Amino acid sequence: MKKKPYSQQKEARQQNMSRLLRDLWRHSPLSKAMLAQRNGLTKGTVTSICRDLAAQGLICNAGQDRTGFGRPGDLIELNPSARCSIGAEISTNYVAAVLTDLCGQPLWQRTASIEIGSAQEIVLAQAESLISEAIDQARVRAFPLLGIGVGVPGVVNNRVNAPALGWKEVPLKQIWEQKYDLPVIVENKARAGAVAEVLHGSARDATSFI
Repeated sequence: MKKKPYSQQKEARQQNMSRLLRDLWRHSPLSKAMLAQRNGLTKGTVTSICRDLAAQGLICNAGQDRTGFGRPGDLIELNPSARCSIGAEISTNYVAAVLTDLCGQPLWQRTASIEIGSAQEIVLAQAESLISEAIDQARVRAFPLLGIGVGVPGVVNNRVNAPALGWKEVPLKQIWEQKYDLPVIVENKARAGAVAEVLHGSARDATSFI
């Protein structure tokens, strides 16, 4: 059998790693045998990936599985302090920011009021002040930052068009990636809220929802 090109092997490994991290994020703790069975991977592949994840500090031991017969299996889970991320919300009358750990649990959060109809510069300055505080909180905890996610009340393509804010073609992603040297994801608030319900809320175990 012809061996797959290195680029394809690398992509497949990254996909498998993402799959295992997602499974651990939602269903920890799990053993390597459980991960292999649940994700259709060989034990050797799972062991190799878990070795890399442990080297990066992304996973840690979580005791032993004593629910079955025979030798107990070692359980693993995500290391919540391995990474953190910042979530920001921009609304018509307030801005907010939250710092979460790798498992999505809030470590710090703050909200600031703004006057309805405030100029774009004022809204951004207030939001950036909160984001800077969140970055400081991450530094105090020595948690590496993954990036910033932003919810806005408008249409998001490459730029933000938000009539409620008086914004037209605002390159928010580019502005903040240059300012903070971090990956930035900008999304409509309703879509971001739906994702939150899938990850943490009432739609967590749903295959589809409205």
